[in-house]
Amino acid sequence: MTPKEGARERQPRAVAPALAAVAVLVGVAAFGLLRDQEPATLNNVAFAALHVAVLSCGHRAPRCGGRRPRRWSSASRHGKREAVPA
Repeated sequence: MTPKEGARERQPRAVAPALAAVAVLVGVAAFGLLRDQEPATLNNVAFAALHVAVLSCGHRAPRCGGRRPRRWSSASRHGKREAVPA
């Protein structure tokens, strides 16, 4: 049988490709801004920043130990914060 859940420890190899892509995007964006600051370059840097934001969203759990985010009940819409067991 294979495990149905991921390990609860850090998994840096799972996020290494995304972190490498983030590093490349940030480096290329910085190089482009240092080279010239034309509107096309600024547009490309904005798209690179968007991709960095998207790639950065999914790397926290594997890098930090796989903690599950807290889910809130419908009572939170009415100002009450009750945690729902996962």
